[in-house]
Amino acid sequence: MADKDKLLIRKFLKEISDSISRDELENLIFICSINSAIEGTITKGFQVFDILEKRGELSINDFRRLKEVLVQINRIDLKNRVDEFERRVSATTRLPLYAATKMEFNEDFITKLSREVGTNWKMVARRLGVKDVEVDEIEHDYRKLKEQSYQAFRTWVENCGGYDKADPNEIKTALLDYQLKRIAEEFFDI
Repeated sequence: MADKDKLLIRKFLKEISDSISRDELENLIFICSINSAIEGTITKGFQVFDILEKRGELSINDFRRLKEVLVQINRIDLKNRVDEFERRVSATTRLPLYAATKMEFNEDFITKLSREVGTNWKMVARRLGVKDVEVDEIEHDYRKLKEQSYQAFRTWVENCGGYDKADPNEIKTALLDYQLKRIAEEFFDI
């Protein structure tokens, strides 16, 4: 990502931060489960956004968590500004779509990932939105654990409409949600 693109994003996040009141900031800190050891040092929303970015919950390709917490603090107006910013950025910049992966996102990626996820494949698949009936079919149709994991990721990619439409950052988020940070670090820039 070009420096000017990073600057554009940082400037936008600062604008959002400046629009958040002290009470809203306290709610934001609570909703985002900020460590109590550092919550007292946070004086601006921008600091919370930095934490979300470090956790892998906020990136140029993924503003979902930010929009979710803005809705939770009843700032629909700011959520709408984020939506508009996303539309503007995607229309005017040439950002790499999935800069977060350490290798090309394709069948080889999910093959290698499925080996690492192992017995955790069902919970990760469900977090990705693979339906229980699809999980049950995979479990029934494939006996080997690695193949079950692979088929779960493949089903997710197909449900998204293919590799060009599936967002691998969703996989990163699912891995981090289930405390699979070592695997996430192997496949994604964290």
